[in-house]
Parts: sequence; C-alpha cells; structure tokens
Amino acid sequence: MTSEKRTTIELKDIKTIELECQKCHSKIVRPIEAWFGSVAQCSNCNEPWMLPQAQDLSNLNNLVNALLVCKSQMNDKQPYRVRLEIGGLEP
Repeated sequence: MTSEKRTTIELKDIKTIELECQKCHSKIVRPIEAWFGSVAQCSNCNEPWMLPQAQDLSNLNNLVNALLVCKSQMNDKQPYRVRLEIGGLEP
C-alpha cells in the first residue's frame, strides 16, 4: 500500500495574504477583502516594491480579485468543491 500526504485548502479557507520584505523581513498581512490599497513599498524600511518594469503587484492584485470573485460564487449548492494543494509541508 502506498501512502501519500496531501494538504489542501478550500477557497473559503483563504483569509489573508502576507508580503515579506526581502531586505528587512518585515511582514504585511492583510485580509483579502481589505487587500486593495498601497503596498508599493515596505512599511518598515521603505524599500520600494513596485519596479517600473515589474508587473508583480499588478498580477497579485489580479489574483486577489479572482479569489474574491470565486469565493463569492462558491456555495454549498455547487456540484463540486475547489481545493488548492499546498506544497512543501512534508517533514
């Protein structure tokens, strides 16, 4: 018999998004419902997070928006459940 450990979460389980500064390791944790706002720089060391050529935060905003839309559309009447698998949790 083969054993497999998997960790999954449902969309309703996603509550916050955390950003950690690579320079000072300070963290910003925001509920996804309150995500949209200025996160252009670290609130601790003021390291800029928005680079002119990077779309990182724009793409992250798109992800948050998509999560909010999907969460609002999911309910117990759906004929399926959506779960995301989390990697890297093996001991």
